[in-house]
Amino acid sequence: MKHKTLALIAVMFLALCFLLLGGHQGPWTRHQIAGLAIMLPSFGLWGLARYQLGEAFAVRARAATLVTHGLYSKIRNPVYLFGGLFLAGLVVFLGEPYLFLLFLVMVPVQVARARKEAQVLREAFPEAYPAYCRRTWF
Repeated sequence: MKHKTLALIAVMFLALCFLLLGGHQGPWTRHQIAGLAIMLPSFGLWGLARYQLGEAFAVRARAATLVTHGLYSKIRNPVYLFGGLFLAGLVVFLGEPYLFLLFLVMVPVQVARARKEAQVLREAFPEAYPAYCRRTWF
């Protein structure tokens, strides 16, 4: 399963690069460079976080395992964090300020999802999860 996840992330990354870089003509603007500088590393870190999550990934909050290695050893919700940064970078890259509304909608939704997941994990791992929270950020 991890190999399929890694392959899917790699294909998504290549498609993203092709879409953003392949058809570009003319000089790069500052906002495009800044957007790419935010987007590309964020996407890579999002992919790494998703890969490290492995079988613990679920659309709906569930507590199969408590992932505490890799990025998860420092950040409780790297998928949400780097997904949000990717979206912010995309908004900057496209240079359309009204798209910032998507970001403003997404952030509270992701925070609510993270809180629900925290509740589920706290119930499933009553000793390990609070200790993990003390060692990590967001």
